[in-house]
Amino acid sequence: MPLVKARNFFLCLICFSLGCPLFAQKEPEKRPSGQTLATATLNVAPYSPGIFTLSGDGHGRARAVDAAGFALTDAHLAVPGSVVSISATGLGQTVPPAVTGQIPATPLTTAVTPLVFVAGQKATGVLAQLSSTSFGVYKVTFTVPAAIGPGEQPLFLQIGAYSSNLVSIPVQGALGPVPPSADSVTPESGSGSNQTFSAVYSDPNGTQDLAWAQLLFAIAPNGGGQPFCFVHYDRAGNGLWLYGDGGFFVGPVTPGTVSAGLKNSACAVNTSATTITQFGSALTLNVRVAFKTGFAGPKNIYLRAYDRSEQDTGWLQRGTFDASNPTPPILAVSPPSGAGSAQIFTANYPDAPGFIGLSLGWAQMLFAVATDGGGQPFCLVHYDRAGNGLWLYGDSGFFLGPVTPGASSNLLQNSNCSIDTAATTAGSVSGALELKLSVFFGQTMAGARNIYLRTLSPIGLDTGFLPAGTWTSAVTTGGHPPPI
Repeated sequence: MPLVKARNFFLCLICFSLGCPLFAQKEPEKRPSGQTLATATLNVAPYSPGIFTLSGDGHGRARAVDAAGFALTDAHLAVPGSVVSISATGLGQTVPPAVTGQIPATPLTTAVTPLVFVAGQKATGVLAQLSSTSFGVYKVTFTVPAAIGPGEQPLFLQIGAYSSNLVSIPVQGALGPVPPSADSVTPESGSGSNQTFSAVYSDPNGTQDLAWAQLLFAIAPNGGGQPFCFVHYDRAGNGLWLYGDGGFFVGPVTPGTVSAGLKNSACAVNTSATTITQFGSALTLNVRVAFKTGFAGPKNIYLRAYDRSEQDTGWLQRGTFDASNPTPPILAVSPPSGAGSAQIFTANYPDAPGFIGLSLGWAQMLFAVATDGGGQPFCLVHYDRAGNGLWLYGDSGFFLGPVTPGASSNLLQNSNCSIDTAATTAGSVSGALELKLSVFFGQTMAGARNIYLRTLSPIGLDTGFLPAGTWTSAVTTGGHPPPI
């Protein structure tokens, strides 16, 4: 870029930062070659206020510090009535005027003091100065209004007819170290094996003051010597935990994340269907819980909250719930009966309620006279849903595999049967796993066999082998698919 053009471009940037009056290029610029550029007028607003944010895109929380220079964070909130400073740009001329293109030796106060609005209230004690350490950056200091409530509070600048971007700062309550509360749960009564519970916790100093919140399903706060379901939410880390069978919490898992990690013998948390909402001083934990077989019976619902100043509500009963055993899924196969040496069987394994479509757990299909084989040849196929892999129980007593459904392979065959993996498919269909299994039976499988289906859900519920049909193998092909 020619030197003259570069200089003009640089001056334009300065004007946009500091704010400049209208100016016009009155004389055409003539190049050495004799060419003449057209005359142009550039209109520049006197102010263009903008607040710097942590995200760097002008949205969200402002880059702000307290009077001691400590950054405002969830763990360090602005106090109503205290002094806070933010960084801004585009606040116009200073007194005395700044030298174009230079950083002043000392901070320079703006000619016009901007207005600062926090939570709709005008802040007092405003001082705006052009920085002596950063080019084009102003430091705006003000007193946080004493009457605003706790939480993330909106903030913007106004200078003349020009307003800045809307940002926010975290503010604590004006009441000091007031304890939190565990307010309510919805539903506060009911029954079922799968339910979303909305537990509400609040803190007069804002949700940022909460350290954690807990939800307990038990006959007593100490468990009462019976199984219990104990959910913990770490607010600062935004992590869900579940008390496990081993005596330790398992987790964390971020709410909204697909995971089957939060489960024990009593219950499981559907993390993908769990959400956290925060509004003002209230935090709501919307947690989806699935109760397991053996946990059935009336339970109390206890809530507990703990804040950053180590104040604890203790366990507070806020409801009751009659947990029931989950209804066993209905497993089906098509065709449910027939005869032949080869067949594509379509099996449906419904997903656990509240865990629809998760690629977790496994499914099995067994051709045998009994679930334990009955002392006769059998064919057992296993599909690992998480790994999308097919396995076949081999003659040596170990599973052969894995092979991806749809992939050509001759790996899955034994003396009783073989699987045409290229003609086999697996996928989620209408809230269920659909497994289309292409099976060839060997001569050892001649005669009638029962068809058993079995599945392990993402939350560890095992149906065991359930009868789904019958099949008679009339061997004519030797029991193997065509060569690959």
